[in-house]
Amino acid sequence: MNIKNLLEELTLEEKLGLICGADNWGNAGAERLGIKRFTFVDGPQGVRKLTNKNIDEYETAPATCFPTPSAMGCTWNTELAEEVAEALGEETAEHGRQAVNTPGINIKRIPICGRNFEYISEDPVLSGEMGAAVIKGLQKKGISPTLKHYALNNQESSRHFVSAQLDKRTLREIYLAGFERAVKKGKINHLPCKLPECQPMIVIKPSQCQRYNKRGCHITAQSNPDFFIQKQDNPSSYAQCQCRKQKLFCCKS
Repeated sequence: MNIKNLLEELTLEEKLGLICGADNWGNAGAERLGIKRFTFVDGPQGVRKLTNKNIDEYETAPATCFPTPSAMGCTWNTELAEEVAEALGEETAEHGRQAVNTPGINIKRIPICGRNFEYISEDPVLSGEMGAAVIKGLQKKGISPTLKHYALNNQESSRHFVSAQLDKRTLREIYLAGFERAVKKGKINHLPCKLPECQPMIVIKPSQCQRYNKRGCHITAQSNPDFFIQKQDNPSSYAQCQCRKQKLFCCKS
């Protein structure tokens, strides 16, 4: 497959279809040129593939229920984490998906956070080491891991809009350290960013996340109707993609 020739043949609409989500679970692909959709499935303790179009009804296909990331974190066993991730990767492939939303290494801060079971630990070193192991296991099976939730996702209520206020040292040494470790050691092939939406004191930009990951693809979390994605070669230039409840894919060459 000649990538340069494909790019020349793609229409503008098809190019936008590759970087903008067609729905909640993947991009549009370009069937005319044989480019398949890149699709996600939910995790993190097993494949959660919806069998209906209504995302709120949660009818899912049968799948293995693996131990939660919080339970895996208690083992401190990176080899076991990688082995479990390989099994999860095989099952994800069987369901016809290319990516799964795991590992969850966001730092636990609030005991009543609804997603604490998804997160490995309250320690950035342990979270980073175990996260890297999960990344390696999934990528061994050709499945892209979704390292989440970058970053400071410490509550469910209004999680897309909450204001997380903290100083730079706390952010760097606790909340981002695990992501840096997991990305560098796991050599992840794509990276989502960012949550939460509003941080008046410190804005976590995608570029901060990208410094850890010099290759692969950067994907936004679902958010607002209008998205802007920054071009890699020109920081002052933006490509606009107007979509509703969809992801953006920014792939680095």
